[in-house]
Amino acid sequence: MPTINTMNTFNHNRTKQVIRQPIDKHQKFIEMLSGFDTAMLTTRGSDGQLSSRPMAVAKAESDGDLWFVCNEHSGKVIDLEANPLVAVTMQSTSQYLSMSGRARISTDRSRIDSLWNETWKVWFPAGKYDPSIALIQVIPIKGEFWDNSGLQGLKYLFNAGKAFIKGDKPETDEEMNAKITMESTWIEQG
Repeated sequence: MPTINTMNTFNHNRTKQVIRQPIDKHQKFIEMLSGFDTAMLTTRGSDGQLSSRPMAVAKAESDGDLWFVCNEHSGKVIDLEANPLVAVTMQSTSQYLSMSGRARISTDRSRIDSLWNETWKVWFPAGKYDPSIALIQVIPIKGEFWDNSGLQGLKYLFNAGKAFIKGDKPETDEEMNAKITMESTWIEQG
């Protein structure tokens, strides 16, 4: 439902109506997700300890699924076999995103071939046919974003300054910060 804000203009004694269309939080989340090329992937090992590591994003799908490339014999794969629940965090200077989801390992050669990036030769010198290459697919459950880029950043600075003077917390809206529940289907590998 659009919200209608009324405001007085400085040049006239009339009131203008500003109609703001609500944002699609899911769409904004996906757009922001697609803008990141690295992420921190957090897993929980069989000992219960959390481990985070930077990962290159192989692909962000339009439904929110994320793909990472890894060595199929790595510690993160062992962690995921013990517990598939993960957290993914991403950040730039003015945008931040977090997501929790379920991860699964794929050794599908056609998928590896379609996602292959030559820069991965740093980790896989034999190239895309290296037998140790695997993919991690993260299927999102829920997420949250914070967007202080562009006009959103100016709006936040204004609200933060106003709040500081009043001794309050700054106001945010769903264009700046929103939590979302992702509808995903988890299919056990058989």
